[in-house]
Amino acid sequence: MLILFCLLPIWLVAQHSMYNDNDTKVELGVGAGLDYGGIGVRFTGTPSPYFGFFGGLGFAFAGVGFNGGLNLVVNPGSRVEGYLTGMYGYNAAVKYTDEDKLYYGPTFGLGAKINLNNAVNYINVEVLAPIRNQEYKDRHDDDLPPVAISLGFHWKF
Repeated sequence: MLILFCLLPIWLVAQHSMYNDNDTKVELGVGAGLDYGGIGVRFTGTPSPYFGFFGGLGFAFAGVGFNGGLNLVVNPGSRVEGYLTGMYGYNAAVKYTDEDKLYYGPTFGLGAKINLNNAVNYINVEVLAPIRNQEYKDRHDDDLPPVAISLGFHWKF
């Protein structure tokens, strides 16, 4: 599954000839979730209607969180665009009186872009499954739920 997820963007970029170069979009979003670095911002680039990449930076309660990854869009151009996402960056934050620590690792999930009537803005919702590293597992007994939710508001440029 991981190999397929890694190779699919190459195939999608090969389909780029069907996508007008002038249609490449840059998007800015504000929200809360792993892909926003906690509570923060997310920049997204979409060189193809089927493929996007993103980076997020924000406040994660135990420090500055960041994430970067890819989106593979299932039904581009529709009112609700579904996508698969994969990212690497912070996926657990622990803030106790004696410890402030961010843990890093891969995260996979499903998302939806809900395009608003003006076709410039959209609401982004994701259900994410972080794969927490062994250090986190050794130090914490399932303190965090196995899934995370992400919610944001985006502007297309």
